[in-house]
Amino acid sequence: MISTERHSQHQAMEELQDFKLADLFAKLRLDDDEFHEWLADIGLLHGSRTCTCGNLMKRHRAGSGSIHWRCNRLIIK
Repeated sequence: MISTERHSQHQAMEELQDFKLADLFAKLRLDDDEFHEWLADIGLLHGSRTCTCGNLMKRHRAGSGSIHWRCNRLIIK
């Protein structure tokens, strides 16, 4: 059985194997979120992450454009 990481690497290599310059220009026309989503789809970026507490995290974009992951756990006081 192929590990998840190796499967993702294999998927990325298949996606990029026949990548042409025209394909690059098409990807560069995507907005940042769509481009990151494509990278996640082929396994080059995380598509989801799990917090140390065990809850699923959400991806957020800071005002500077950088991406951060935040835990979805609600803090109730």
